[in-house]
Amino acid sequence: MSDHRGPGPAGRGPEPGEAHDALAGLFVYPDDGFPARLVGARQALTRTDAAAAAELDRFAADIERQSIEAMQELFTRTFDINPACALEVGWHLFGEEYLRGAFLVRMREELRRLGLEESAELPDHLTHVLAILARWSGERADDFATACVLPAVDRMLQALAGKDDPYESALRAVRVFLAHRHGEPLAEAAGSAAWGQGSGATGPRRPSWGPRWEPGAPERGPRGETL
Repeated sequence: MSDHRGPGPAGRGPEPGEAHDALAGLFVYPDDGFPARLVGARQALTRTDAAAAAELDRFAADIERQSIEAMQELFTRTFDINPACALEVGWHLFGEEYLRGAFLVRMREELRRLGLEESAELPDHLTHVLAILARWSGERADDFATACVLPAVDRMLQALAGKDDPYESALRAVRVFLAHRHGEPLAEAAGSAAWGQGSGATGPRRPSWGPRWEPGAPERGPRGETL
């Protein structure tokens, strides 16, 4: 495929969407199916990105002797009670700004358009966002990954830096894979700058990746109003 922005250490794999989906499965609250999802993710990354697979191998080694109950406690401590590492992508981009609502609306629209089931998590949860990204291609996928997903993952990683949390390696696997596949994050991509014109933006406009979501479709706010 021609939409890759760089060859990456391992090049493109035959089933890129499989790796996105497999990684998404690691950020669901751990249950009895978690070990199988981890095996599947390691296999998918081994076929697509050796550097990302190495990060996931570190994660697997760190949790090798953990029970499911211990993993549940770790997951809750890492993501649920630590707002700085919440798994909601829109939170890291927009915080409490009303543009978060517009982002949620658009994510929900995409889930429905793509026939993806929405879980109990919000539409901008990393699991949903990776599932959407897995089904996009070309510049639309690259722009979304570099303007939104990677900046949010970078903020999650900043929140875990120096805390010896095994999930840091799992998030780093996501970061390495997405950067190799879609490119490095855009400068000033996170927060309002992704929708405005930099840190001094006074109002929303279409992000650079917006028109490629639904050609010709208007941006809509948190109550469905046209922006």
